[in-house]
Amino acid sequence: MIRVLIVDDQTLFAEALEVLINSIKGLKVIGLAFDGADAIEQLKTKTIDVVLMDIRMPEGMSGIEATQHITNKFPLVKVIMVSVDKKRDSIQQSLAAGAKGYLLKTVKKTELTLAIQMVNSGSTYYVDEVSKAAIDAFVSPNTVTDTRLTNREKETLKLICAGHSTNDIAHLLKISPSTVDTF
Repeated sequence: MIRVLIVDDQTLFAEALEVLINSIKGLKVIGLAFDGADAIEQLKTKTIDVVLMDIRMPEGMSGIEATQHITNKFPLVKVIMVSVDKKRDSIQQSLAAGAKGYLLKTVKKTELTLAIQMVNSGSTYYVDEVSKAAIDAFVSPNTVTDTRLTNREKETLKLICAGHSTNDIAHLLKISPSTVDTF
């Protein structure tokens, strides 16, 4: 059973997400928090595997601040950001804070389930828009000079950002694992 804590300042969204997650076999919501500080307090007394964290909460501690605190003080707890925000800065700040996943609030149940399972098992999970933003940041003219990635390298990088292993990438792209390692 994967134990989940939902952190979102919008009560209706948090409660609806709780009902959805509790309907998924193998997942159970252990608590709801409405700001980052409340989430941290709950982690002190509850056993949580995965936190679904909103980025922007107008009252109290933001999701990014809370994620950084959680990843430092509770290293076994994994955080997935759940937001409407697709901005590169928000994505980069979330990843820098230690988030292992990033979902948009428009995510479907099947993708939410997969993300929670993958992150809980030690992988990462980012929706396509987030993977693209991470790749764009990596290959932007400001950060990479005189280097162009091939389409195959970009495809490989996207799969790495999605948390796939070398063997998974090799299988998906129909290349050898040693070729993946050279990218």
